[in-house]
Amino acid sequence: MLEYVALTIRGETLSADEVTLRLQCQPTKAFDRGATDVHPTPTRFGYWRLRIDGPHSEPNSLLSQLFDRLAGRLDVVAEFARDYEVALTVVLDLTQMSEGEFVISPILLNDIAAIGAKLRIYWTYEAFKLA
Repeated sequence: MLEYVALTIRGETLSADEVTLRLQCQPTKAFDRGATDVHPTPTRFGYWRLRIDGPHSEPNSLLSQLFDRLAGRLDVVAEFARDYEVALTVVLDLTQMSEGEFVISPILLNDIAAIGAKLRIYWTYEAFKLA
């Protein structure tokens, strides 16, 4: 089942406040290089993330919600991708599944490519223990 999707922008000189201002969107999590509230040692990069949660949702629906939140500002994301790492992450929990498929529409794939984002797919599962 789909857990969430997230857009992440990360880079050594990234200013989280600048990303928030330019995208006109509050992040789910953000910090600047040197932050110590996210890790005991100062971070070596700035980070900005917008996460859309949706346990048991259909992937195209959550991806569309994410792109809708950034409507009219996708060109700004593409600008950030020239200088920073931009990734779109899809997280799946496969614990209760024996099989299935994950499909992303061609339109959304084009949108992901247009903003210059890497597409990351993570899956988690809990191994069944034999008694």
